[in-house]
Parts: sequence; C-alpha cells; structure tokens
Amino acid sequence: MSAPSNIHALAEKAAEITARIGFDPARDDPFELDHPDVFRDSGLFEPEAIARIFGNKDVATTSPDEAEELEPSTLYPQAIGMVLVRPDMLHIAPQVEEFVGDRFEIIDSVTTEVGPEVYWQMYSEAIVGRETRNSRLSRAAIYVGSACQMIVFRAKDSQPTEEPTADYVYEQLKGKQGVAQPDTLRGELVLEGALAIGAHQLVDRTVALALDPFGAYRKIVREDQNGPHASLAHPLLFYTGVGVHVPNYQEMQRDLALLDAAGQMTQASTETARMDERDSLTFA
Repeated sequence: MSAPSNIHALAEKAAEITARIGFDPARDDPFELDHPDVFRDSGLFEPEAIARIFGNKDVATTSPDEAEELEPSTLYPQAIGMVLVRPDMLHIAPQVEEFVGDRFEIIDSVTTEVGPEVYWQMYSEAIVGRETRNSRLSRAAIYVGSACQMIVFRAKDSQPTEEPTADYVYEQLKGKQGVAQPDTLRGELVLEGALAIGAHQLVDRTVALALDPFGAYRKIVREDQNGPHASLAHPLLFYTGVGVHVPNYQEMQRDLALLDAAGQMTQASTETARMDERDSLTFA
C-alpha cells in the first residue's frame, strides 16, 4: 500500500534533520550520533536538556524526580484518561478513537504537536535512564515537532471506579508492542497499522526514513541478538510498533497538563467528571 500522509511528512522532516546534522546513512554510523553536538545541531532538544542527557552537572536543570515533586498530584480526577497517538501511527487515529469511544465517553480529540520542551518534560526520565543511547535521537526525530492526536476521555456513568480510569487503560488496554494481543491498543490496533505500512521490515524507503531515520533500529536488531526485541516474530516492531503513549494516572497529571497548555481541553470537562465520580463501583 502507498504510505499514508503522516509517514510522508515524517520522511520529509527526517531528511531535513539528517541534512542539518550532516548524516549520510550510506557512509555514517548511527551509533555515533549520541553526542551533544549532534543533539544541539538537530534542534530537537533545548540546551538544558542536552546538558542533563550528557551529564553536565554544572547546568542548573530540574531533574525528573524534582519535577514530579513540583507537579500537582490530582489536577485531573480519577474518571479521566488519555491516549496520545504518536506521529508514526497518526494514520490509525480514527481506529484508536473508535476503540476508546466504544469503552469510554470521549471528552475531546485534538491534533497537537509535542515541542522540544514538552517532549523533555514528558520523557526526560526515559531519555536519561531507560532509552537505548543508540536510538534516543531517532525517537526524538520522529516525535518532536510532529503532529499527534490527543484523545481525552472519561468513564461512562455506568463505569465509575475506585481504580483511576488511566490506570485501568494502562494495565488492561495498552498492550505490548509487537505482540498480538486482541482488544489492546498496541497489541491489536498499532500492530495492524504497523504491519500495513511495513514497519516490521522497513523495505520501503519512505517508511524506513520516517520510522528509522538514521538506521539505528535496524542496526540494533542486526547486532544485538539478546535484546528485548529478540523474542518477537518481527523484532523491529519493538521499536517501530509502539505507536501510542498511554500514561498511567500519575503520569497523566503531568502529560495532560503539558499538552493542554493551550487550552485544548477545557477545565470544565474535567470538573464535570470530578463531580460525577463515585468510588463504590469497579470496572466489570
């Protein structure tokens, strides 16, 4: 099938970034991109973030732990949940919205963009501590400055719960990338959307440039036979089949506030949900 418009847009952006940092995939090693000068030239990270990533303790920045302490812990009520369809899977946003709408009451569904500052605040802990160093620039190249779809929802009146809605979605409906799991976001919708565009093989040049702009994922899969991707039928999907950001309740307090900074979702919607909450029932 022809690549969808979001993939073409990502490929065009990736070409601009590779030119900006002087990267030639036919000549250069993607594993050598993890360098502060490259991160600076890419335009994907603020200087303070680059300093934190590469361990410059002289730069005053707020650590992920410190930032979490400063955030309100219950800005959004337990009935609220959110899913962010990432740029590489924007073509399945209608299916994700239908999936959510079948189970919850959708408050809002808006196209938004994750800028460098928001990306850092949402993912700083993973960037510094959990992401593979050889691929963290790839993740940022796909995410930062690209269109995403934010879907905000609440438990229906028949579904009030003592468990936060976001926790229920995170634990029961998120699924795992690259693993077939019916009735889950990553294990069904994202998996099908990824297979449809060839994200499991990256043979098409446009799709490859969009989803693995420097070839880092392909090199990881080739060279690391014991990585977390090794058990998958299509190892590349561990990296190219994530597709949706599904925060738990505490993560949502930060992420939704960041993404709603422009007033895309009204506080009145969450106030209505707050008033309607009841704690005596649980999800069936």
